[in-house]
Amino acid sequence: MDRTKDINLIRYHFKEPRCISEKIYKEYFSIEVPYSLEDRKVKQKLDKLVTEETIGYVESCLAEGQRI
Repeated sequence: MDRTKDINLIRYHFKEPRCISEKIYKEYFSIEVPYSLEDRKVKQKLDKLVTEETIGYVESCLAEGQRI
């Protein structure tokens, strides 16, 4: 995880797909992905940020049938 990146700029990536995010402490945030949203696009953005070594993430609560 790149701690030099502004967490609010990273959160901004997820506003376009209509996700709600909340900053937790200085270096963490959570994202709520609406059930009606195709979550593959969100996962692609998350995976890209992981590949760039910008973030790490955990899928903690996925609705049944939404798991990829």
